[in-house]
Amino acid sequence: GMRGDGGFAGPDGFAGLDGLPGIPGDIGYPGLP
Repeated sequence: GMRGDGGFAGPDGFAGLDGLPGIPGDIGYPGLP
């Protein structure tokens, strides 16, 4: 998935305030610029 803009993600993948979804299997972590 794509990094968001200062957001957080769950275990399904990356996510941020921009709302981009994660890819299953990715580890979620705080979004970056």
